[in-house]
Amino acid sequence: MPELEHPIFEIPGRPQYGAPPTPAPSPRTGANELMIIHNDLASIKSDLDAWIAGSKPLPENWDREALVSGTKKDYEVKTIALDAANTDLPIFIQGNVLAVWTDGAISDLSLRVNHLSASALPLRAFVPLAIKFYQLFLSNSAQTGKTLYLFAGRGANVAALGSGSVGPSEVPIPHFFTTRSDKDTEFTGAIAQYAMELEALGWITSPKIRIVKVAMEADQALDWRLIFWSKSTADDTDLDVDSFEGDVELDMASFGFQIAGAGQYYMEVDGLDIYYANENGSKVCQVALQNLSATAKNAGATGEVTVKLTYEEYT
Repeated sequence: MPELEHPIFEIPGRPQYGAPPTPAPSPRTGANELMIIHNDLASIKSDLDAWIAGSKPLPENWDREALVSGTKKDYEVKTIALDAANTDLPIFIQGNVLAVWTDGAISDLSLRVNHLSASALPLRAFVPLAIKFYQLFLSNSAQTGKTLYLFAGRGANVAALGSGSVGPSEVPIPHFFTTRSDKDTEFTGAIAQYAMELEALGWITSPKIRIVKVAMEADQALDWRLIFWSKSTADDTDLDVDSFEGDVELDMASFGFQIAGAGQYYMEVDGLDIYYANENGSKVCQVALQNLSATAKNAGATGEVTVKLTYEEYT
């Protein structure tokens, strides 16, 4: 059988992969040749895996970042169950843009980037962070049934956020603002099931905002919905006139809590991404409180409600 030809792989600081043994004691058979190629490729893969993982020094003049970007996809999503508490759990994931989300509200989570000695970054929102990283250390409380999703972006897919060399100091820092309703003058009436009460919350800093969190307090633990409208006329049977912008449900009957089993009920929903624009250019947010429960909302002192919006401006 004629000798099979194959490429010779050259790696700095190593003998040539696939080079025939010298001297050859006897002509190699096709089977022996294939075995040599197989072993060489397995050795190459082992070296590549070690170089990418950072567990083995690279040959001189090799660029680890180029090696990683050439062998990895544009992004990776890693899932981590949060049922058990963790302290500095190592997570091996690489990229230059980091984003996180969960199948619920983010709470009691923090990450250290690249080094255990780095300051812990408390996770409070889903805003992407542009920073080069090759490993993370997660700390969290036990959160039964909740999953953390880690998004690692690499290269071209993060062009909108800047170049691959963007560092933390170059990332625009979002400025968040809040507005809150007044329990004595807003949402004070009785609200039957599926009915709503509209209020103009303000003043907000811009007629165009992105709502990222809602916090609510109420005397009654009902199933609430907040509906956002772009103008004070709110809903209309004419779909071209209706000004619906978005909504968020706060099922306080199921998920609200009290302090020491008494007093008002509390609930928040974060990780929102509601873009709101007041059509009249006014710096108020037209929001309606809808009651989804069979029990009616009380009027006056026994049915007090406050709604707090956390938002940032957009153009």
